[in-house]
Amino acid sequence: LGAWSGAQYRTATALRLFFVAPFGLANSSDGLLYVGVDGRDVHAYEASGRPVGAWTVAHDAGRFRLRARPDGLIEVARKNPAERVVYNAQGEVIERVSEPGVFERFGPDQDRRIAIGDDLVFEITDEGLVRTQDGERVLIVAVPQIPLVWLGHRPVRQLVALLFLGTMGLLGGTLLTAASTRPAAPSSSPESVR
Repeated sequence: LGAWSGAQYRTATALRLFFVAPFGLANSSDGLLYVGVDGRDVHAYEASGRPVGAWTVAHDAGRFRLRARPDGLIEVARKNPAERVVYNAQGEVIERVSEPGVFERFGPDQDRRIAIGDDLVFEITDEGLVRTQDGERVLIVAVPQIPLVWLGHRPVRQLVALLFLGTMGLLGGTLLTAASTRPAAPSSSPESVR
């Protein structure tokens, strides 16, 4: 992975802020932007793109939609199971209600784009989360590049394979080096015995 990629991966996974497969946006009254990520997490960002929090909806939540309420709570509409879950800003569950059709009722309006006022727009693109303000377009949260994007939130198998292949490469290199630098066998001539 290299030193830089390794550092990025450790930072992202330590904070649970690996920005993979973003979907769904909500903006709270306190100015925070919430983004659904990887079909399992909700990330909270300031308008500058600085991460301020994250929580897991479910490890297999699938697609879900977000909506911020005026009281600062965040509603998550899950498709399967059909339920509405209300969270506070720290990601603690306040209410969980089975509600058939809630995902469709939340609607696709904020799946990839949200406008805040007349001059501020956030949108999810292939590159990541983009803020457009006063005509200036800025990438504020980037989707990880290859090879990190391959690891996502479920990196165990990939990391084990990477570590195994790396170890085998080191072992193979050591054996090849040892074979090529082997000292010459001692001669059995009578002069070498003395």
